[in-house]
Amino acid sequence: MMHFCYSRKNNNINKKHFLFILMIFHTSFLLCENNLVIVNWYGIDLNIKYDFSFEELNSALDIEEPYPQRIDYISEELDDLQIQSLINTFSKISKEYRIHGYSYFLLNENFVNAILHDFSKDKKTIFLWYLLKSAGYHAILLHNENDDIYLYGGIGQNVHNTNKVTVDGIQYITIFEENKKLEKEKLFLYNKNNDKLRTSKLFDVDKSNLPIVGESVVNNKIEFIFKGNKFCYSYKLNKHIVDYYEAMPDIDWDETYINYEYSVFLRSTLLPLLQKDIVVFSEVEKIQFLLSFVQKGIKYKEDSLVDNNERWMFPEESLMVGIADCEDKSILFASLVKKILGINSILLFYDLKNDLKDHVNIAINVRNSISSSGWESVFFKGKDYVVCETSGEDYGIGENIKIDNLPTPLIYPLFSDKF
Repeated sequence: MMHFCYSRKNNNINKKHFLFILMIFHTSFLLCENNLVIVNWYGIDLNIKYDFSFEELNSALDIEEPYPQRIDYISEELDDLQIQSLINTFSKISKEYRIHGYSYFLLNENFVNAILHDFSKDKKTIFLWYLLKSAGYHAILLHNENDDIYLYGGIGQNVHNTNKVTVDGIQYITIFEENKKLEKEKLFLYNKNNDKLRTSKLFDVDKSNLPIVGESVVNNKIEFIFKGNKFCYSYKLNKHIVDYYEAMPDIDWDETYINYEYSVFLRSTLLPLLQKDIVVFSEVEKIQFLLSFVQKGIKYKEDSLVDNNERWMFPEESLMVGIADCEDKSILFASLVKKILGINSILLFYDLKNDLKDHVNIAINVRNSISSSGWESVFFKGKDYVVCETSGEDYGIGENIKIDNLPTPLIYPLFSDKF
C-alpha cells in the first residue's frame, strides 16, 4: 500500500473546542473613557467613538413604563442624543470592511453587547433596534403577553431554522443573539416602530463577497483511503472566517455557499495538495477522488447529535470541525468540484416520510467527454446532472442512496449566471 502524507502533526480540533474558542474571540471589549468602545470585528479591533455620554444613554434606556409606551418614551430620549454621528461612523467602517446587510447587523450587535455588556436583554434589544432603524434597515420590535421584547430584521432571502413573521409583505427573522432561542408563542407587533425613521435596507447575506476579517490560523488534518492508497492532508484555515460563517442565518441552498473564496490559508495549503494529487487521474477518477475525500475524510454525524442545533455549514466550517451531516457534506463536495474542476452542481432535497430524516445529496453537470451511461442522473434546464451521494463511504459516481421509495427530489441550483 502506498502512503501519501504531508505532515505528521495532527492538530484537529473538536467542535466543542471550536465553539469555546468562538465565544472568546466573539467577545467585545469596552473602554469607558473618552466615549470610546473597542469592538472586536472577527479579529480586527475597531475603535468606535460616540458623542453621547454613557450616563445619557443609560438614562434614556432606564425608563420604566408599561409596554408599548415605554418604547415611545425611550425612542424620544434617544432622538435627543447625537446618534447620527455614530451611524456615520458605522457607515465608514462598512465601506472599508465590506460590511452590509446581515453583517451590518452583526457589527451593531457587537457594539451594543460591548457598550451595554451589563445591561438587560430588553435594553440591548431596544437600543440595537433603534440603531438599525436609524441606519435605514427594516427592523421591528415584537413582544409577547409578558411584555418580553424581541428584535426581528427584514430579509429578502428565504431562511430556515429560525423564527419568522411577515409584516407588510416583508419576511422578518429573529436576529439578536439573545432572542434566537425564542420558543413559538403569540407575538404582537410594536405598531409605531418609530415611523419617522425611513427604512429600505434588508439584512440579506451577500451572495458573492465576504466582509474583511482578521487572520487567525488553525491547523487541521484529514486522512482517507482511495484505491488502496492512504492520503493524508494537513492544511490551515482562518478561524475568523469560520466564526463569521457560524453567525450566518441558514439561507436557502444556492450559489452563496459556493461563491465565497476559501481563506488564503486554505487556498495555499489544501487546494494545491489536492490539485497535485489528482493530476494523474482520469476525469472520472478526479470526481471520485473528491467524493471519497468528503465521504471518508469528513465524519458523518447529524447536527442534532453534535450540539442539539440544526444548522447548515459553509464548506470551510465543515473542513474546520471535521464532522458534517448530509447537507453539509453535499455543500462541501459541490464547492470542491467547482473550485478544483470547474463543475457546476445542483443540490437534491428528498422529503422523506414515515418519520425518516429528510435527505440531501448532490448532482453534478459532468462534461460531454465523460460517459454517464448507467449512472443515475437528474435532468435540469436542458442538462443531465449525475447524482453523487456524499454521506456513505461506498457510493460511487451515479449511485444514489439506498432508501426504499425514494421520492423525486426538490432541486436547488448551486450556481448562477450572475457570478
